[in-house]
Amino acid sequence: MTTGYIDLQAQITKLTVPHSLFALSSSDKYHCPMDRDKPIQSVSFKTLGCKLNQSESDAIMAKFEENQFRVRPFGEEVDLTIINTCTVTNDADSKSRATIRRAIRNSPRGRVVVTGCYAQVKPEDIQTINGVDLILGNDEKYHIFDHLNKLQHGKLEEPLTIVNDEGEFTSVSEDGFISATSRTRVFLKIQEGCDYYCSYCIIPFARGKARSRPFTQTIDEARKLVDQGYREIVLTGINIGTYHTANGKQNLVDLLSALEQINGLDRVRVSSIEPNTVTDDLLHLVAGSKVICDHLHIPLQSANDDQLSAMNRKYRLEEYARLMA
Repeated sequence: MTTGYIDLQAQITKLTVPHSLFALSSSDKYHCPMDRDKPIQSVSFKTLGCKLNQSESDAIMAKFEENQFRVRPFGEEVDLTIINTCTVTNDADSKSRATIRRAIRNSPRGRVVVTGCYAQVKPEDIQTINGVDLILGNDEKYHIFDHLNKLQHGKLEEPLTIVNDEGEFTSVSEDGFISATSRTRVFLKIQEGCDYYCSYCIIPFARGKARSRPFTQTIDEARKLVDQGYREIVLTGINIGTYHTANGKQNLVDLLSALEQINGLDRVRVSSIEPNTVTDDLLHLVAGSKVICDHLHIPLQSANDDQLSAMNRKYRLEEYARLMA
């Protein structure tokens, strides 16, 4: 049986599904029933796609809460709705568009901001949906507060689009590293982007090239989290097995070794990791550690080497079988 987080449905031809009677099509005229000049006080979030997307949304949501905004469940009428989209498959694109239209129906007097991977790769699709106010690429999602003033004076004639080319992404954002799922467990983003360019995968075009958070900064942040009462840290990223410092002297094994030395940190988990990045050093470290959880999610897209080659995957079945032995 094969497992993996990549949905091969991206290779299937997109099907045209009729909109519901209540959906706004690209040709619909959006009518705002009331003046939208009221200050933004309430906000809701809707996240589609991967766990990294969810953790990023949670981190942004926490900043809104810190700034005294009222965070309400998606579906309620609010002043501002933020949709963090996914584009890994055609189905994901369709769900993103449907969610955007639903947000407009839920809050006809509110502002709608669309960000995430669909916004990064296909902003022109979103621009055709009447009622969207702001489209932000992936590197702009953490700077949303810098753009709120643009939404304080009613509806824009056209959606404002701020999407930078993924080739310009040069670092991991300084904001939004942390996402708490409980009082004791927290996600810590250590890496962003991917250089693999698998033949079916759009992620490098949505997230940019691989880049890692500085080593010392990551360790210092982990210590602060422990001081705040967190006892479990989950490391997240797009391709975290490629983590390395700018000078190449420290990698994921070095980072894990340093994390397990932090007093008060009971558990460190590694999220999904590519087979070709699982080294003997990593396995030995995990096997001998009392802090690093001895569970790794290692995806397998196919058990056929010809298929793996066509996918431009960076491993073959023999290598994967050796890891599982």
